[in-house]
Amino acid sequence: MPDRLDEEQEREVRHILADSTFEKQISGAIVNNRNLQRLRPGQWLDDESINFYAVLINNRSNDMRELRAAALEGERKRAKKAQGYWDVHAFQTHMFVKIQREGHAGVKRWTKKVDVFSKDRIIFPVNRSNSHWVTAAINLRQRRFEFYDSMTGGWAHDAAHALRAWLEAEWLAKKASSFDGKTLDTSGWDVYDCPTNPQQENGSDCGVFTVLMMEHLSRRDPCLDEDLREMEWNFAQSNVPYYRRRMIWELGNATLLE
Repeated sequence: MPDRLDEEQEREVRHILADSTFEKQISGAIVNNRNLQRLRPGQWLDDESINFYAVLINNRSNDMRELRAAALEGERKRAKKAQGYWDVHAFQTHMFVKIQREGHAGVKRWTKKVDVFSKDRIIFPVNRSNSHWVTAAINLRQRRFEFYDSMTGGWAHDAAHALRAWLEAEWLAKKASSFDGKTLDTSGWDVYDCPTNPQQENGSDCGVFTVLMMEHLSRRDPCLDEDLREMEWNFAQSNVPYYRRRMIWELGNATLLE
């Protein structure tokens, strides 16, 4: 893993931070200089940066799905890159809070264009009590509710209850009619509170860890028992200074680096 951006990328980052009028907009998200200033050391990430990153993850996932489709048509060379990514959808930061407060009825319009049941994993960045960023996910391949916390933990079962109810209601609203009214029963799905994800060593980097966990979860299962290689996380506290600069570049260019 590199410990710094290359010279051209670092020059772009300095330019972005120095330009008080800087703004980047893509479909579904927008960030400006004020948001990106919060990627400086010791700052707490805001919703806008995390939401923008979620959209970038979704855009990449959609691109990789198209490459996988190309493989079915014999274009294996083009499709090779796609093999390292799951088909995921990352929701924005207000989704989980809305689910907890209002249930499926409060968010049903937000999934009109997303078939969550076609995904390998659904990812939720979560702001716990407006004081700590964490990551939740629904792993549809392994049928489990997953929770990744860089500091405290202890919230998995309450959160799983909310996600379980939402997922079952989403099935009833979107899929049951196609399966003779059959309901989705997730009572046997595991609740997985990951014990191995990287831990932060201060009070300001939780947002960075959340973004990195979202990105990592879009690539592979980090805690898949059947394959120990899948348990290897690709970042730690020591990498955060690099990733803060990298995220400024990625958000400023609306492009995820490999």
